[in-house]
Amino acid sequence: MSIRTAFSFVALAAGFVSNVWAGAPDFTIDNFTSGPYASPQYAGGQYSNTQNGGMLGGQRATSILVCLPSPCPANNVFNQSASYEVRLPNGNAPGAIVYNSGYGVAPRLDVGWGSASNPLHHNFAVYDRFRVSFNGLDQYLNFNIQVFTGTSWGQLGCNLAPYPRPFSVELPFNLFAGPGFNPASVDGIGLIFQSSSPIGALDFAVTKVEASATQAPSPVISCHY
Repeated sequence: MSIRTAFSFVALAAGFVSNVWAGAPDFTIDNFTSGPYASPQYAGGQYSNTQNGGMLGGQRATSILVCLPSPCPANNVFNQSASYEVRLPNGNAPGAIVYNSGYGVAPRLDVGWGSASNPLHHNFAVYDRFRVSFNGLDQYLNFNIQVFTGTSWGQLGCNLAPYPRPFSVELPFNLFAGPGFNPASVDGIGLIFQSSSPIGALDFAVTKVEASATQAPSPVISCHY
């Protein structure tokens, strides 16, 4: 199930707001310090879960899709599995959503904030980008974000190469494709993570999702099609 399908909103006027206040502090959408969850191990199928907590909107929707609609690479002949976990901060480890998949498993993970029954109506007009912070990535990843105002939406994505240390991905508002969203009234935000590896076996951790008006310190990737 795509984020586009999962988030359907009542129609609201959509426009683009470009006035950015450079001094606006970064706004945390989710830093995974609440709403812990550990999924079972999945060798195939689609499963959803909702976690409650202090993230934007008070809820985080997660959906994992394993080896659908296409078969796993090599048809997953070894019957390996995939799973994800929202881990709260512990010692030196920050809060994070951690994804693990086995050999021959082609995963997709959707993570979203806001829904038809719980639209965010959040004003991001003082910002000009979203930022997603990774703790690390061990395989090639196709990464996308979809943002909604009512039924109108914008999308931005890129392919990420493996990187063994923390890095940030920035998604400038002015590069989004689609009908468009209104930064002054955002109802839903969805992240889509899909394996780009020919043998699956994808692992990564995301520690923070935020909106910003400034570029993050290096290493940072500006996402674009």
